[in-house]
This record gives sequence, structure tokens and C-alpha cells, in this order.
Amino acid sequence: MQTVLAKIVADKAIWVEARKQQQPLASFQNEIVPTQRNFYDALAGTRTAFILECKKASPSKGLIREDFDPAAIASIYKPLRLGDLGAV
Repeated sequence: MQTVLAKIVADKAIWVEARKQQQPLASFQNEIVPTQRNFYDALAGTRTAFILECKKASPSKGLIREDFDPAAIASIYKPLRLGDLGAV
């Protein structure tokens, strides 16, 4: 029997291969611009720092939010002038 983590890894490997076919790295790699922001500096500052997470689904709970839109969720935090925002 496959563990939940092993299934996630296997499913993600299939997804990555499909994405490589749909949008090869060469099709956008010249558009990638390095950020001028430093995540470590944002957390190491004198202000209280939080790392927040948003996700569409979890292995244990399944679907959490059907209308999951990471860009829309991030835009909610913009007026709060957060130190940084990371996405995985």
C-alpha cells in the first residue's frame, strides 16, 4: 500500500512532466527576473514576522477551497504592507 506522501510525490512527478510538455522552460526562461527582495532579511528584521500558508487541498482533509486563486489571495495581503510573500 502506498503512503499518502508517496502518492503525492508520484502524482506531482506526473504533473511536472505534463507541464514540461505544455510549457517548456525555454519558452519563458528569458522572462525570469531575479527579485531584489530578501526573504531572510524580511524575517530577521525588528518587526514581528509571520509565515502564512494558503493551500487548495491537503492530504488529510482533501479539498479545502474549490475556488483557489493564489494571486487573488496574495492581493488581499498587499494593503497590509507585509515584509515579504513566498509561494511554493
